[in-house]
Amino acid sequence: MAKDKTTAKAPEATFTRESLVMSQKYAGQRDAVILALDPDKEYTIAEANAEIAKFLSRPVVEEINGKGDK
Repeated sequence: MAKDKTTAKAPEATFTRESLVMSQKYAGQRDAVILALDPDKEYTIAEANAEIAKFLSRPVVEEINGKGDK
């Protein structure tokens, strides 16, 4: 009888917002990383990418002379 081979996956590495901000990978998106990610939470790369993409896809609301489009 053949034995089933199961491989235990190592948990994905998680990173703080600060470590992602300082990483070379997000060098061109540092402002977006700061605004999109919670400073008290840790993210996997996939989670961070999803949050950043969600943030960048939001429409821009422009304020002119203190009067926002409400």
